[in-house]
Amino acid sequence: MVDARTGILPKRVNWLTYAVAAAALLAASYWQGSGVLINAGAGSLLAGGLFYLIWRFTRLGFGDVRLAFLIGLVTGTLEVRATLAALIVGATIGVLLGIVRAALGKTGGYPFGPALVAGCLLSVPLTVVLLE
Repeated sequence: MVDARTGILPKRVNWLTYAVAAAALLAASYWQGSGVLINAGAGSLLAGGLFYLIWRFTRLGFGDVRLAFLIGLVTGTLEVRATLAALIVGATIGVLLGIVRAALGKTGGYPFGPALVAGCLLSVPLTVVLLE
């Protein structure tokens, strides 16, 4: 992942991913109804809004805010609880990485995006199983 190597989440990649997600959401809403769009919007607003507030008062990068909107959009299609699970797991991974870095004597910022993506990838299958 680019963020792990450079510490930057490229806007171009974000916008392309938003476009693909929007097309997939429109297709999903055709088969599953408009509730998918409502859930996706709620998840996106929850995750993105929360990370926007965190960004305003911390040193979190704005790329992480854009990524949170996307994670909320995708996980929200399942249910808003899936968005919460993805954020909690991702934030936990990110905090644990920060603790390990501090224990190793490393200072300064570190890429948080990979932890958010890992949280999404780990929590979504579990959420799908629990919602069935």
